[in-house]
Amino acid sequence: MSSISGEQQDAHEAFIKLLESIHSSLCRRQLRSFQQLQAFSVARPCLLGREGLLSWCEATQAIQCFEDLFEGVLEETRVCTACGLARVESCPSKQAFRCLSLDLINIDRPHFSSVNLLSLLKASYSGQPTEEIDGLLCYRCSLEASIRRFLLDCGASFSAGLAFRRFMRLADGLAPSGAEVLEALRPLGAPPCVLRRRSHLRSFRIKVAPRILTFHMRRLIFGPFGFIKVSNPVRYAEILHADDLGLDGGLYSLSSVMSHLGQAHAGHFITHRVWPKGTPLVEERSVPLCTPSGKVVPWFRMDSSLRILRVLWHRDVGCRLFGKSRQTSKVWVCTNDDDVSEVPAWQALNLPAAYLFFYERCESAAR
Repeated sequence: MSSISGEQQDAHEAFIKLLESIHSSLCRRQLRSFQQLQAFSVARPCLLGREGLLSWCEATQAIQCFEDLFEGVLEETRVCTACGLARVESCPSKQAFRCLSLDLINIDRPHFSSVNLLSLLKASYSGQPTEEIDGLLCYRCSLEASIRRFLLDCGASFSAGLAFRRFMRLADGLAPSGAEVLEALRPLGAPPCVLRRRSHLRSFRIKVAPRILTFHMRRLIFGPFGFIKVSNPVRYAEILHADDLGLDGGLYSLSSVMSHLGQAHAGHFITHRVWPKGTPLVEERSVPLCTPSGKVVPWFRMDSSLRILRVLWHRDVGCRLFGKSRQTSKVWVCTNDDDVSEVPAWQALNLPAAYLFFYERCESAAR
């Protein structure tokens, strides 16, 4: 996908921009409906209030639908290497994700060997330590160091004795918090707290998974003369079990695979995707999400974004209500610009240059 100036546009970045555009459009719609709802008064007709309330409810439901489809939540755990204190962060506003990136290069693996998608997921997002971070404040180490300092100074200072007793109660009863709060809890006149910076082992796991799981292969690494493309083939399965990802029971079915053909600075993207059998390969009316040059439109029409959400949401909800599988009869198709053709399943499941994977949750299979 190239922009107007001829510069290459990465498909992963274009996908993230597309989701950002949809989410921004939905948030603007919710804000406008909320402003209309605020304008309601007793002196005005009741119809205005009803329309505003209905519009706000629809906009809020659309945002929830988008988040349920594309947004998940990670759980980040940091373990201090000195005292073993584990701090878990799973706030949706901080740990939300829409696409998970996976590294193809590993120091313990040959440079050009094939890799398994499930193995990469387990190594990166199953709760195993992935990296060591230096210089992070540790609550327990700082608390113990501050208690020792207050104990040494409690004989000469009343405030130090008060701080010693207060911090001892913190060590006995309260749950671990940030080391920065210790200074706020220090009594006036007591010696300053001792903040200790330690190395931490950081790990991630998927806490809340969206209905559509997207995986991105990091095929670009920085070399001595610029970016280099990593050409390691990736082995992937058509069905992913949620238990293998550390989630509750359920299945995720592969719905689309995007591949990159070419080098780091030039190439072409093609997509293999699941298509309902008997449905025309080319629809008469498509949603214009790109300019004629191929660049993703950052602000497209509101009805386009809502149409995408309605198709995905109602299709999935209908399957859960009637207990039917969405892909009872399916075929694989290859989309190469305007050329759309049916391909055998073995070809779609053995692509050597796979770049983006899209897995959809199978609600009926989970039952």
